[in-house]
Amino acid sequence: MTELLHFAFAPVNVPFTLLLIVVLLYWASVMVGVAGTGAFGTDIDTDLHHDVHVDKGVNMDIAPHAGWFGVVLGYFNVGSVPFMILMSFVSLFLWIGAILGNYYLGGGAWWMSILLFVPNLLVASFLTKLITSPLKHVFREGQNHVESNHALIGRTCTVLLPVTDGKIGQAEVAIQRGAPLLLTVKTTSGNKLARGEKGLVIDYDKNAHTYLIEPYQ
Repeated sequence: MTELLHFAFAPVNVPFTLLLIVVLLYWASVMVGVAGTGAFGTDIDTDLHHDVHVDKGVNMDIAPHAGWFGVVLGYFNVGSVPFMILMSFVSLFLWIGAILGNYYLGGGAWWMSILLFVPNLLVASFLTKLITSPLKHVFREGQNHVESNHALIGRTCTVLLPVTDGKIGQAEVAIQRGAPLLLTVKTTSGNKLARGEKGLVIDYDKNAHTYLIEPYQ
């Protein structure tokens, strides 16, 4: 284990290790936010159907006119599975590939690490596609049950992760069917909301996939 940690933070592997740490910190913050509301537990299966809304702030929609690049992204499930789920698997496989490749083939040499990057990325992408393909119908099914983005305007929400002016946070909105929807939110100018406070959804930014909220009295 000590040798693995030492090699993971070797110069040739540090970028991949840091990327994996960032992804782990993201999911840790999500878990803390969900656990803080008491919503974590028996509803986790239902929450998976709504994760497409959890990750709207970092999700990507593939437009029909996106050309060959859009086709490639669609092939790797971008737009069908929340981006952070895809990114998490890619980061994990990139890290494993970098550790094994640099250990057995590269010997810690930068030039070999650079040569191995593209094959490593391709393998990580295909493995991610293989693992996440069964999830596509889960999120497609979830989209059929949740309310539309603009239908949430005028609804009240509960803040999960603190949100301040210019900074994004996270909030949940209760719906009639299933677990609450988790939204990426921003607040109106000069306002801030702490965890547990109530907010009012007043607008939706389609380009940024974020909801604008203000304090609710």
